[in-house]
Amino acid sequence: MGIEILGELSSIDGNSVTETVVDESNNTRLRIENKIDMDWSLGISARGGVIFGSTVVYLHAGWMGSDFEIRNDTAIILENNVISLPPHRNDKFLSGFRTGIGFDTMLTDCISAGGEWSYTWYGNVESKTTAPTAVDRVKYDPETSVFRVNLKVKFKGIY
Repeated sequence: MGIEILGELSSIDGNSVTETVVDESNNTRLRIENKIDMDWSLGISARGGVIFGSTVVYLHAGWMGSDFEIRNDTAIILENNVISLPPHRNDKFLSGFRTGIGFDTMLTDCISAGGEWSYTWYGNVESKTTAPTAVDRVKYDPETSVFRVNLKVKFKGIY
C-alpha cells in the first residue's frame, strides 16, 4: 500500500471541425472549429499491489486536476469569402477520477524498471461558441489514457 502524489507538465490536445450548409442557393456554410488543450495536471492516488519475487504489480485510484483551455473558432463562408467571428476562449480547471494498473521489477539491487497505464475521466463540460445559430454551446467529455515506462535508480546511503 502506498500514496502517490504527482504533477505533470504536458501538452495534450484535440480538435473537431464541423461544417454545415446554411443556405444552398448561395453556398453559405457555417464552419465551427472546436479545440481543447490540457497544459498541466496535479493528482493524488492510493496504490495497492502484490509482490511476485522481485516484481510488484499494483492498481491505483485517485483524483487528478488539470488545466484546460477550450477554444471555439467560428467562420461564415459565403461564396468562398470567409467571415471569421471572434474566437471564444475559456480556461477551465477540471478534476476527475483517475485509475490504472502498473508494475515495477528490480533489475539489480539499485535499478528497477516498470510501466504504468493510467486513465482519467473529467466528466462533461460545456463551452459557448460565437456561432449565430441555435448551436451556441459545445459539449466535451475529456479523458486521458496514458502509458508510461520508467527506469528508477536507488542511491544507497541517501535517505
